[in-house]
Amino acid sequence: MPTATAQRDDVVLTCSPEKTADTIVINYGISNRGRAPVYVADAMPRIDSATKTVAADPDAVTIWRGANNHAHVLKGLAALPTDRMVFGRVYPLMARIEPGAALDRVLTIALPMAEHSPYFSVTNLRSYRLTDIEGITVAIDMVVARAPEPQAVTVDYAPELFAIPPAEMLARSQRLACSFSAKGLHLMMRTDTYPRPD
Repeated sequence: MPTATAQRDDVVLTCSPEKTADTIVINYGISNRGRAPVYVADAMPRIDSATKTVAADPDAVTIWRGANNHAHVLKGLAALPTDRMVFGRVYPLMARIEPGAALDRVLTIALPMAEHSPYFSVTNLRSYRLTDIEGITVAIDMVVARAPEPQAVTVDYAPELFAIPPAEMLARSQRLACSFSAKGLHLMMRTDTYPRPD
């Protein structure tokens, strides 16, 4: 698949996915060409069920079938469930990119891709139906740290990452997205009340 680029507020996202026999490998980079630092979603908090400790999961994403018949792969704020109340929203852990700097990452997704989020884990096959898709859209949530700069704090269990207060994250986050058309891709779509934000 070819390379795609998207730009918003002097922040540039470049993506290049590759398909192997059993994975989609997405190489992406984020460049900050502006004058203010930028915080970009880079991981999600994950609780180890055995030790009950929290860690940063850099491979955590939200996947859903979009209105454009693409599999949307998001690093950022997942849509909340509509079928139940949740105790608290899950917020991404953010990497800080200084003006003139860049961040490069590799994301590997097992095939077949399946819809899931922090609120809907991958479940048994009876909860899905296989559907053809026409491509992939990669999206990253970000916050541009213009004045007043967000009150980001370092995370004890991942000192290289930051947490932005929920109110600021919800009010100031923006989404960068690159799209690719591709043939021969499939997505396991959930048959429950899974939210699809677009």
